[in-house]
Amino acid sequence: MNILLANDDGIDAPGIRALVEELKDEYTLFVSAPHNQCSAQSHHVNYFFADIYAEKREIEGVKEAWAVEGTPADAVYLGLNGLISEPIDLVVSGINKGWNVSTDTIYSGTVQAAIEALINHVPAMAASQASFESDDFVDSAKVIHGLIPVYLNQENHHKYVFSVNVPYIPKEEMKGYKVKTFEKPWYYSNVSTIEKINDKRICFHTDPDLTRENAGLESDGDASNVRKGYIVITPIGVDSVHHYHMDKLKPLEDMSVK
Repeated sequence: MNILLANDDGIDAPGIRALVEELKDEYTLFVSAPHNQCSAQSHHVNYFFADIYAEKREIEGVKEAWAVEGTPADAVYLGLNGLISEPIDLVVSGINKGWNVSTDTIYSGTVQAAIEALINHVPAMAASQASFESDDFVDSAKVIHGLIPVYLNQENHHKYVFSVNVPYIPKEEMKGYKVKTFEKPWYYSNVSTIEKINDKRICFHTDPDLTRENAGLESDGDASNVRKGYIVITPIGVDSVHHYHMDKLKPLEDMSVK
């Protein structure tokens, strides 16, 4: 089976290299990833309107690797539509440094790179580790390895991304698996100071220590269970329509245009 690895932390990040080491003996691996750090790029793409350069790399255990001067979604799109000549059976995006839960999934380049694969009719997994400090991804890579056949054996797996958040604890201490939805939405209040440059120009200084507001209000959501030591799986689709309100809004179709 051919697997394309991508991420948002850059092609040299330890998370993607840990996946290579873990998977190289069982699968044929390809890499198409940003050439540098591209976290929080969400689903930003350049391929609609800009030239994108890619540089071939040599990575032991990988059949073909490319460093893309674009976003995570660009890297997946180009990997599936030109850089890699062989058909790809699965895209694995990650392993991300830091979890991707709740509204973080909207910002996440790792998750949205996987969504880009789904848009291109290729099933995908997004892998994240709940530590922003550690470069040790060995146990998380083993978890993802074990979940690949689980995901591919699910009915209609090509219709959703398998988003996996692994707690940063030794594998033998992980409590098991939980399938959970997002925590209640949270946001970041990290603008510490506003500096007036002149009458027409100001600068927002961002505090690097991000503060989440409304975090942890859901006692049994994705983030809470990762904190408890569970590997949390969340199926994420492309469809962002709120279907419950589709029926509730139907009476609008009988309104006259004013």
